[in-house]
Amino acid sequence: MSQTLDEVLEVAKSCSEVEAPSVGSEGSTRYANLFAVSSSLRAYGATLKVLGIIVALMATLGGVYTGMPSFFVCIIVGVVVGIGLHVTGTFIAAAGEGLLAVADIALNTRPTERTG
Repeated sequence: MSQTLDEVLEVAKSCSEVEAPSVGSEGSTRYANLFAVSSSLRAYGATLKVLGIIVALMATLGGVYTGMPSFFVCIIVGVVVGIGLHVTGTFIAAAGEGLLAVADIALNTRPTERTG
């Protein structure tokens, strides 16, 4: 089940909420790739944040049904793992936002072709 980089980038672009702007030259597919990677990072970060919340809730609910001694253990494990995943997801999503800002800057400050 090996995928090529182009297939992965196409999937990332189709899942993206940010569209890569079209650029005239063939050598500028790097901008489209940069937008795709940044959008993928943001989506991965958001997924980790949601997963962290789900893990914390599941551990808390599991602690409620198991009894008093393991209740506190489940609460502590759920909170630690849930907060860890949520914070990690926040950092990854922030890295994607930073990469998106770099892509915007690179695209808007690139030299333009002048005819005339």
